[in-house]
Amino acid sequence: MISTSNNRLKYYNYELRERIQMNILQLEYVIALAKHKNFSNAADSVFVSQSSFSQQIIKLEKEIGIKLFRRTTRDVNLTEVGKEFVKHAYEILARMESLKQSMSAYSGMLKGTLNIGTINVIKNIDFNTMITTYYNLHPDIRINIIQAGTYNLLQMLQNCAIDIAFVTKPLQNNWSDISFTPLGSDTYALVAYFGDIRTMIPELSGQHIGIIRTPYRNYPDTLSS
Repeated sequence: MISTSNNRLKYYNYELRERIQMNILQLEYVIALAKHKNFSNAADSVFVSQSSFSQQIIKLEKEIGIKLFRRTTRDVNLTEVGKEFVKHAYEILARMESLKQSMSAYSGMLKGTLNIGTINVIKNIDFNTMITTYYNLHPDIRINIIQAGTYNLLQMLQNCAIDIAFVTKPLQNNWSDISFTPLGSDTYALVAYFGDIRTMIPELSGQHIGIIRTPYRNYPDTLSS
């Protein structure tokens, strides 16, 4: 018995949902008519023709099976049910506006998650201060930091797995879809056993390499580029 009753109730709810297919415009039209109490003035306030406005009001009343307005030769007034309808219509439109503002905040990057990739060592920029300053300016944004090597981070950028990356600029110039902005520079030394390092690393072919004869730790010779 309980099961049958529940199924019947579900059927009635489904039938009601199928019959009532109101939209946001119809809610705005009802509120406009309740405010102006005149079809012509209400239609003008929402910038539509009076005939189109009237059709939408009639269509809505037919769909819900309830008269929202009491028409007279002088004006248009809400019925008791209409007053309840308008109350909820205001609440729905307010929620819709709140939803739009919330989504606009996400699209404008005022909320959400910022995925930042970084190599393990960053010496020439104050990374911690930079992140702290950004967070203070945008406290509703969650910052997710991912550490990896330069090439892995660049691939993550291409795959949209991260939004921005702090890397060393790669030697290969095959990242045309990624924009690089210099933040600092540093000097690096190549340390190896004495010999013609150019034969071991093809990228150094044709490059000038200075040889430092002073022993470095336990190595007999040091090469510096």
